[in-house]
Amino acid sequence: MLIFLTKATRTKLLILLCFCLVVIGARTGMELSRSVQRTTGARASPITRVSTNRPEAALMIDVIAANPEVVQEVRKALSRAGLRVTWFVSATWAESHPELLAALVQDGHEIGVKGTDDKRLDKLDVDELKIRLIRAREAIANAQVEPAPFFYPPGAKLGEAGVVAALEEGFHTVFGSTDLRNLKGKPEDISRKLNLMPGDIALIEVSGKTVRPPISSIEAVGAWAKVHGLTLVTISSLVKGVR
Repeated sequence: MLIFLTKATRTKLLILLCFCLVVIGARTGMELSRSVQRTTGARASPITRVSTNRPEAALMIDVIAANPEVVQEVRKALSRAGLRVTWFVSATWAESHPELLAALVQDGHEIGVKGTDDKRLDKLDVDELKIRLIRAREAIANAQVEPAPFFYPPGAKLGEAGVVAALEEGFHTVFGSTDLRNLKGKPEDISRKLNLMPGDIALIEVSGKTVRPPISSIEAVGAWAKVHGLTLVTISSLVKGVR
């Protein structure tokens, strides 16, 4: 049976749908903001870690003019370890490697934004910062990828005004809590140095042809997490476990 609606009724239904979507988005943002406030004690602060009721921590990868062949090697290492992470890429990198970006998402990873390139953004005014975030979002979307609502400012430097500006564009600024870039040595050496806790966000870097920590360390990190009953996930997955 077909139901015909008048133009006025269709308009009312559309308004109601839009209202529902706004409420859902606001509730999601509020839950994340509450978690961040409990962790950092500030209203407009970047996410360093998440208060969660699950035995989970997140991995994030900072992509700095990364060689695509090296990214493929990291991708394979993550696959072998069964890990899904959040990659942060610039608009320039996304525009140059749309197929690789889409492949990462097909693997179960998510893509966050950095800006137009890998230069620091903490000295920019609010309008310029927003322009760069918008370009990054569009570059990722042009690769048929839905960007995650997370922003990693190059160098992890950004003032409160920048954090607020990013939030106005729909992105939560992420700094992370644990730097894995200096991990070195054999798997057993890495295990002794690691100290991840539920809610932590750990940083890996792929810069040019260099991976920090080395690719071999990625699997060691995954193995360490399993032994200690910790699941390594994307930032979005970590946020779902907020309490």
